Formats: sequence, C-alpha cells, structure tokens
Amino acid sequence: MSDSPVLAVDSTNLKLKFSETVFSIPSPSLTLYLLKDCHLEFNPSVISPIQKTERYATTFRKSLIFGMWGADICYLNLYNQKDRAIHYFENLKVVMDELNISKSIPSSFLSGIEDNFGNNDSVLIMLSDLFRKSDEYLKFNDRQDVSSLIIAGGWIESISFLSKLYQQTRDKRIFTLMLYQKNVVDNLIKILSPLYKKTSEYTELIDDLTEIAYSFDVVDVNEVFTGVDSVSNFYYIKNNTSYNLTGSNLDNFGKLIEKLRSKYLD
Repeated sequence: MSDSPVLAVDSTNLKLKFSETVFSIPSPSLTLYLLKDCHLEFNPSVISPIQKTERYATTFRKSLIFGMWGADICYLNLYNQKDRAIHYFENLKVVMDELNISKSIPSSFLSGIEDNFGNNDSVLIMLSDLFRKSDEYLKFNDRQDVSSLIIAGGWIESISFLSKLYQQTRDKRIFTLMLYQKNVVDNLIKILSPLYKKTSEYTELIDDLTEIAYSFDVVDVNEVFTGVDSVSNFYYIKNNTSYNLTGSNLDNFGKLIEKLRSKYLD
C-alpha cells in the first residue's frame, strides 16, 4: 500500500449531478477535519477577514462569500474559537437572508448551531447539514448557479488554508490533502461549465479554476512496486509513492490560489 495518508470520504460530501454523472464534492468541514488531524495549532491569519456584507453587492459575490465564510466557521469551531465563530456566523446569516436561503432553514436549526459552538463534532455535522439543506433548496428552486458558487467559495477557502499551512510547515500530510483537491477542482469546473457564458464573472472564475487545475499537472509522482501481500484471501499490491512539487512550481501554485481568493474578498 502507499505510504501516503489514506483520505476517507464521509457522508457530509455533497453529491452533484452533471450530464447524468454524479460527482462528490467534500464539504469544507470534512477537509478541515482532516487538516485538524495533522495536529497543527490555530492560525488566525489563514481565515478571511469579516467585511461588511454591503461590499458583496451581487448575487455572484454573495454566493462565493457564503461558501468562504462557511469554511472559516468550520475552521474556527475546530479550534474552539467560539466567540469568533459566532461573529462569523451572524454575518453568514445576513448573507443567507440576502440570498433568500434563510426561509428554507428553520430558525431553531440555526439557533442550534450557535448553541453548540465549542462542541466540535456536533457543529461540524450541523454545518454540513446547513450546506446540504441550502444546496437542496436552491436546486429545487432552479437556482443551481447560486448552489455551485457556494460550493466553489467553500473550496477556494479550504484550499487556501491548505496552501498557506503547507507553505509554513511543509507537512507531507497537508501536501497529500492538497493533491486530493485535483479531483475536486476538476469536478467544480464540470459543474460550473454550463454557466461559462452567463456573465463575465462566471467566465473569469472558471478560467481561474482551470488555470489552477493545470497547475496540478506539474506534480511528479514516483511509484515503486515492492511486492504483493495476501490476508484472508485478499491480495494487496504494495508500493511506495512519493510526490514532488518544488521550487517555482510550488510557489506558483500558492500564488494562483491566493490571487483567486483575494479577487473575491476585495
């Protein structure tokens, strides 16, 4: 088996349909739970600043910031930053109102999230439910464009966490999590592609995501076959796998991520 960490995908994933094919997009809470498992200390510099919601004047910008702040809340909750998490959540609810999503979510459910901040497992499950309920409501009301942008915003913020923390630590586990995002960004592009000519904003976002997807192609994978093991009639191929993304390639990847993220925060 590979010497790289095994990444499990749980039921908090969002299932998205495109051209009769179902894709799985990990919710921000899953990505950040895996990140917390790397035992890194809380780093406040990786989360996005709270700006007045008036700065995000269009539905396009509001949808992206909904996903980004959702990821920030997951990160804050994982590190027991209760007061900050509540502050972000209050702003998130304003955006939900402006996107006309709040009416699909019972107020008792939203209050339950706030009441449970500090209870990591419960809040992560509830936040994943919030994303899923919002996604289902938007699709039912033929607002797939908003749903796709929320998912894209959550991914942009999550991959930004990974990129920044890897730059700081060079932790192999974080690097493996980053490589896992190759499949995610490919799926995002497929989901967003029908909206490519909807407005120039969509065109630019999809072009930016495509550039990031291409940046994954510079990763060198070295896999060495070492034999076969058998356990209870199951056969396992043994190999050692290493990944290499160094120098200017690594720097360029981080710059592309931050350029994309900053574009929608400014």
